[in-house]
Amino acid sequence: MDPYLLAGVMINLFMICIGGYMVIRGKALKANLVNQGTAISPNALIIIGVLLISINALKIVGIG
Repeated sequence: MDPYLLAGVMINLFMICIGGYMVIRGKALKANLVNQGTAISPNALIIIGVLLISINALKIVGIG
């Protein structure tokens, strides 16, 4: 496997993990409405996380 292709896949997998973290963090903030000291709303974290996951998954598959 080409090292550049493997590096691209690894970066995309890392970005998918970051997106998953953002979704989980957004859901946790949404469930705990008492602690709202964040700069970004929980819904925005969830939307950005889902976008990161879907875009990078499409890049890995080869569609994006």
